[in-house]
Amino acid sequence: LKPIKKKELELALLKLKEFRQIFTTPDTDTTPNNNTSPVEYKKRFMIRFGEHIKTLAVENISYCVSENKNTYAKSFDGLTYPMDYNLDTLEQMLDPQHFFRINRQFLISLKAIKEMKVYSKSRVIVKLDPPVKDPPIVSSERAADFKLWLAGDLHN
Repeated sequence: LKPIKKKELELALLKLKEFRQIFTTPDTDTTPNNNTSPVEYKKRFMIRFGEHIKTLAVENISYCVSENKNTYAKSFDGLTYPMDYNLDTLEQMLDPQHFFRINRQFLISLKAIKEMKVYSKSRVIVKLDPPVKDPPIVSSERAADFKLWLAGDLHN
């Protein structure tokens, strides 16, 4: 609908891309010249602070966290940035070689992991850098994939 809002259009296109990946198999794909070109992941984000604009490079993101229906990126230098996307969308935008969604609240960078400890059964507590007041716990549903990701064996 007019007027077109850039943010809403970007989110709609990301959603379309997600649905195509979910519902398209190699046998049913009718797209001509179906190249298996590498997926382009986000390299930086535009961050708005009122009237000010800043860019945040993906390699500077330690983790993304969802709190009180808002999403924030924490940089390695300890700064917190408001994000325009939720964790589900960010998970699709960031390279799965470097970022993993450990639970409903955290999407973490491999470089941010400072220490890990066994919590219970297959669950793991992850200490991050910069630190979080309550270190996040890998959900039991994601624990097996998390361990594969750590070993470099998870293929998304």
